[in-house]
Amino acid sequence: MKILIVDDDPGAAERLAAEVAAAGFGPAFAATSAEEAAQVVNAEHGIDVLVTEVFLEGIDGFTLRESIREQLPDVHTIFLSEYDLSEHAARVDGCPVLARPADASALVATIQGFVPPPEPAAAPPAAPDLTTTIIGTYRIERLLGEDLDGPIYEAVQTTIGRSVEFHILATERAGDAGTVERFLANARAKANVHHPALLSVFEAGESDGVYFYTSELRQGSSLWELARQQAKLSPAVLLQLLHTVAEAMVHLGQVKTAHEPLHAIHIIVDQRNRARLVNIATSEAMGNTARTDMQSLAAAIEPLVISHPSSAALHQLLADIEGGSLTVRSWTALIYEVKRCSATGSQPAYHLDAGGRAEIEAVGAARRRHRRGRKLMTFVLIVVLIAAGAGAWFYLHGGALLWSK
Repeated sequence: MKILIVDDDPGAAERLAAEVAAAGFGPAFAATSAEEAAQVVNAEHGIDVLVTEVFLEGIDGFTLRESIREQLPDVHTIFLSEYDLSEHAARVDGCPVLARPADASALVATIQGFVPPPEPAAAPPAAPDLTTTIIGTYRIERLLGEDLDGPIYEAVQTTIGRSVEFHILATERAGDAGTVERFLANARAKANVHHPALLSVFEAGESDGVYFYTSELRQGSSLWELARQQAKLSPAVLLQLLHTVAEAMVHLGQVKTAHEPLHAIHIIVDQRNRARLVNIATSEAMGNTARTDMQSLAAAIEPLVISHPSSAALHQLLADIEGGSLTVRSWTALIYEVKRCSATGSQPAYHLDAGGRAEIEAVGAARRRHRRGRKLMTFVLIVVLIAAGAGAWFYLHGGALLWSK
């Protein structure tokens, strides 16, 4: 399913596209005008869902839909508007209408309604229960969950008595040599990254036809789980979480390691409110950018923020991230702004544009030069006074001595 989101606010369009893509429907594209929308439709040879603001400049959302439907009569449409569209019922044509700015969760739920129910299929063979099985030097204890590669178990490394996560490549996928190589290459990439915020990967290999790797056993709940539980965290905890995640992402960049797109399920908060990341290093780049990862992170944190005046600065920072502010376009910049926000406990300076910040820095530099000039003048004045005093003393006392002689 290809989804196109058209909104003349670039930050809003890109934020919604990132959220929709993260929901797993398929690729989502952002456009800020009808002209850009047409370019996307042509480049992608069609779309399945059009999400468009109604009152666009030039060609409005109604006209855009009608023009696309000439070539794609089955395209689904969702209109976004901050105005009452009851007078335009004929052109709305029964399509869903969401308030603008659109809530991402409401948009995802509406798109879900366009997804056809899955066709009945033969049930896949049940995966074997590996509990109590010995694989290599590991004793399988219990099933923890599953990811795209296969099941994840808790296991004990019997040689040293260490509890680990035991990641297995699913049996039905282990017959493909390319899949096996990718699985092991990703495990090697994870094992070669070392940072306190990332769960370590210990070992990868094969035993009796089972391909696996092991990692630290995660402790705590993911941001996705916390949001489902409607948990709330203090601004201090969430700012520290932002700082921790940003440091880990900076490190991945420094060691030139690709990584999976960052999602709420990757960030774990333990019982002491300390954050760590599932190791998301990969052997090949996956097309995600720092901007999209940060926007996904901000969207994951927003539901956890307590409703309190002390959260105002954090809300502003998250809004700037989601809106693509120039001051938080990199993980390093985010660390700087988190520190500023934590230190002041009030509205940080990230809402200033680059010109405003440059003016502040120029004023600061001028003040520093002025202070240095005053110190120099004071020093020169002291030297002059000392010299004058010495001259006066010599004139009064030294002259008298000479006179007496």
